Amino acid sequence: MPSEREIYLSAKVLMQFYGDSAEAEARDRAEELQRKGDTEGAAVWRRISLAVERMQKAAPDEEDLLH
Repeated sequence: MPSEREIYLSAKVLMQFYGDSAEAEARDRAEELQRKGDTEGAAVWRRISLAVERMQKAAPDEEDLLH
């Protein structure tokens, strides 16, 4: 299993590549792996999805930066 640091690094890369769709992309990958029977892989992608969600909530909104 990847470390928490590796999960957050993966989430950061996913956010850079997919932007606002990063969380949905991680969830889709988790669901696909789960369907294929790869429960460990699915669990990793669920952790990445959660990390993306947390990082997006922690990031200031564009509107906040304008005021």
